[in-house]
Amino acid sequence: DLYFPWLKLNFTHTINPAATSFTIGDNAYIINPNSSTGLKFNSSNKTWQTFNLPQSAGRYPKAFTISNKGYALLENGFYEYDPNNGVWTRKANFPDNVVRDDYAFTFSFDKLGFIGFCYGNQKLWSYHPNSDTWTRKSDFPEDFTKTTYPVWGNFSFTIENSGYLGISQTAFAFNSFWKYDALSDSWERKKPLPSNAYNSYACMVIDGA
Repeated sequence: DLYFPWLKLNFTHTINPAATSFTIGDNAYIINPNSSTGLKFNSSNKTWQTFNLPQSAGRYPKAFTISNKGYALLENGFYEYDPNNGVWTRKANFPDNVVRDDYAFTFSFDKLGFIGFCYGNQKLWSYHPNSDTWTRKSDFPEDFTKTTYPVWGNFSFTIENSGYLGISQTAFAFNSFWKYDALSDSWERKKPLPSNAYNSYACMVIDGA
């Protein structure tokens, strides 16, 4: 079900737990895994439309927004989406591999996008659209591979120049919440999410909160 804002809206589509999304203006774009099309939601008129992807999304697509353009890591490439003409443009390949057990996450700021991992592979990469390049940043600092139970779920969002990442496991074998400062390229542990949820998260930012 979709509620906006806390009123139920008509929604007849299926969203996979591994779906990714980005927003541009009043529109939200959702990409389901292993799909050649995506879903576009217009929050002004509360309507849904489909849009074409340049290739299959693959099993673990990831996306973010930079300066009113969407960026999506699909099955065999990284692409920029221009909402003005609906055109996808191939960009520099992502220098790593996204697999399920690495639990990838994304952040995006005014001029940078980030794709990182929080289990096993703990690398963090930033994308610079002006130079079309990827840069290795500070790794995620907590090593969950030394715990008895693996990661089950994670969520991430951005406020101003900071990215926030939450990670949990069923029955709260662990529950962590971290802040990434893009200006200092540093991580800081924060108080964890006070919830019993542990998988298939969704989150949003409204007016900086």
